[in-house]
Amino acid sequence: MIKRVTFSGIDAWTKAKDILAVHEKYPFTEFAYLYTESKKAGNRYPQPVILKAFKKARIPMAVHICGKAAHEVMKTGDWSPIYASIGQYMDMFERIQINIPKTSHFSRNVVFPEGKKMIIQIHPGTEEMFECYKTNPSVQGFQDGSGGHGITASEWMPPETEFFGYAGGIGPENVVETIRKISSVCRTDFWIDMETGIRTNDKFDVQKCEQVCKAIVEAGFIK
Repeated sequence: MIKRVTFSGIDAWTKAKDILAVHEKYPFTEFAYLYTESKKAGNRYPQPVILKAFKKARIPMAVHICGKAAHEVMKTGDWSPIYASIGQYMDMFERIQINIPKTSHFSRNVVFPEGKKMIIQIHPGTEEMFECYKTNPSVQGFQDGSGGHGITASEWMPPETEFFGYAGGIGPENVVETIRKISSVCRTDFWIDMETGIRTNDKFDVQKCEQVCKAIVEAGFIK
């Protein structure tokens, strides 16, 4: 059964009061900040200063660690560069997702931040890493072959962890059909995540988030 909907990629134009209003109306929502150490990564990776307003509003949030930072933390186990950059905001993130397109070099002894749920993507480039960590009670698996590119998944896999996630080409126009398809293979609690599908001209679109939530409620998936 679907339990959570994550909207990823808040940006410099996203107003905390707008997504707080969405969350108050639809408590099953979560919003994700995409972090990269690069200063020129584009709209989806705003500077951490925007998080001040979201922290004050106490909005349920996750952080997705991307780019070189994700590779380095999984290769060395050293979280200090990430904490040096966004440490003052880490207490506001309930979950941390590691976004790595492909890796053949990773440490098998990474210690994850205490009290956080860790999301590890599952796709052909990270299957070995996920297998290494999937028995860790803090780890949640996540099928994501799209990587934020809006590519619709051809099929959905059975859950690999107790709470499992799905992403890939999901948006207002197909969210109901997608949940039905996922529910046919996942009989336990799951969440869905969307990024490209809730953007307009590559800007985070709160109205599209509301459309998704409205469709989910009207379909009877979440009361």
